[in-house]
Amino acid sequence: MNAACARTRCAFWLGVAAILLAGCVTTVRPPGDASFDDDSAAQARVGARAADPGAMPYEMPPPRPGIRGGVGEDIARHLQARYDDTSPYCTKPSDPNPQPAVLCSGILLRVSTRGPGFHIWNPNPGSPIKNGVPFSWLRRDAAFATPVWGKGSGYILMPRFATDESGGFRPLTVLCVFPFDGWTWERTGGNNDGCDQFGSDTHSRPCQAQNITTSHQWVTKFGWDPPNERQCGFALGPGTANAYLAFRAHMEIRQGAPNGFTKHNELMVGTWPQNDPALPLEAFFYVNGSGGRGEAMLNQEDFFSAVGRWVPVIQVTMPVVPNGMAAFRYLKEDQPIQ
Repeated sequence: MNAACARTRCAFWLGVAAILLAGCVTTVRPPGDASFDDDSAAQARVGARAADPGAMPYEMPPPRPGIRGGVGEDIARHLQARYDDTSPYCTKPSDPNPQPAVLCSGILLRVSTRGPGFHIWNPNPGSPIKNGVPFSWLRRDAAFATPVWGKGSGYILMPRFATDESGGFRPLTVLCVFPFDGWTWERTGGNNDGCDQFGSDTHSRPCQAQNITTSHQWVTKFGWDPPNERQCGFALGPGTANAYLAFRAHMEIRQGAPNGFTKHNELMVGTWPQNDPALPLEAFFYVNGSGGRGEAMLNQEDFFSAVGRWVPVIQVTMPVVPNGMAAFRYLKEDQPIQ
C-alpha cells in the first residue's frame, strides 16, 4: 500500500468520525429498493476492488450536513466499502509499517441478546473473562454465512484507525484472533482476556508461544476442522512482531478450510468501562430475514436514552457463498428515532 493510499485512508476515517460526531437533523430519501444482487454498478466496483487491493473501493462522499438520514446512508456506504476492501494489511501516513487488516477494513461485530438491567453494548459483567470481549470479523475474503449462534442482531464497532484519527472515541485494542470460534469463555489464564489456552490444554496456548506463525504450521498441527477448544489463537496486541502476518494467517486458514464458510472466527477486544459514552459504536445491525429487526430498533432507542448519541440501525444481508457479496442498507423505516 503506497503513501497516497495511506493518505486516502486517513481522509476516509476522518470522514467516518465526522459523520458519527455530527449533531443536526436532516431528512433525506432512503436508498432505493432494488436488490443488491441486481446492482451491476456495485458488482463492477467490487470487481475493480479485487483487481487493485491497494486502493479504496470507491470515493466516499463528504459528510452531508445533519445526522440520522444523511449520516445513516453514509455509514452504510462505509460499511459496504470496508466489507469489499480486501487489502492485505493497513498502514498510516505517520507509520509505514504494515498492521493487521482488522484495524482499517472489514466489519467488527458482536451479536447480542437483550435482557433486563443490561445494556447490550456493555461488557458482560458476569463473564469469566474480565479483560476481553469476543467479536467476529466479517470481510468479503474472510466471510461466514451466519453470525455467532445464528443470532440476528448486535452492534458494530468502528475500526481502530478511525478512532486513532478522530479523537473523541475510546481506542480499543484487538488482542488476538482465532480462525474459528475459540470457546474463549474457558480461556481464563494469562491476562484473563480470552487469548490464553483452553483449560489445561497447553496445545491451545497462543500460537506464537508454540512457534506457530503461518497458516501452514497451524493446519499441520490442528488440521482444517479442529474442535473449538483444540486450536491456538494468534496474538495481535501491542508489541506483537509481524502481527499483520498473523492476522493474514488466520484468513488463509479460513479460506482453505472446506467448511470455513459455515463457521465464524473469533477476535478478543480489550474491555472497556460500563456505560462508556466514548465507546466507538458505529451501528446497530440486524440480519435481513432473521427476525432481529425489532431488537436492533430497541437497542438504538436504549443507546440514545443512555448515552445521548444517535447511531443508525443497519440491515445486513449476509453472503451466501464464500467470497460472496454482502449488503449493508440504511432504511428510514428501521429507525425508531427519526
